[in-house]
Amino acid sequence: MSYLFIAKRGDYDERQRCLTSSGQEQVQGLVGVMRKILGSGNHVNYLYTAPSPTAEETAEKIGKAFGVPAQSKVHLWEEDAADLQDTLALINNFQESDISMTLVMDSLPCQKLIKSLKNKGRMTAAPRLKPGQAVYFQHNSTQYQIVP
Repeated sequence: MSYLFIAKRGDYDERQRCLTSSGQEQVQGLVGVMRKILGSGNHVNYLYTAPSPTAEETAEKIGKAFGVPAQSKVHLWEEDAADLQDTLALINNFQESDISMTLVMDSLPCQKLIKSLKNKGRMTAAPRLKPGQAVYFQHNSTQYQIVP
């Protein structure tokens, strides 16, 4: 099975620009749930992150758990329409079966992407994620779940 995870970075310390201990726990919880969803035979094939310190730190922890390096994508950080289109194109190119992709983003771009996916009929609603949460769904499905 193929899955798409859209994750919001964990809680962070604004002054130090790094995850707080709570944020690190949120990411570890997310990794645990992702492992259960993906099962023993599946893994994260593609991991993309916004180029912000907290998204990168979140992605680094996910990548380490699944043995995949995070690739930085500027359009996952930006909030304008062109960058959103680049992110949607990345998702639309996600056509292979048995491939899992994870996007790690900051708050506002994450919410804009989820809202856009809903408006395009890719999701049935546009949930607001808390730090360290992800929305995931199977390839070609509009049914999603929020984890953890």
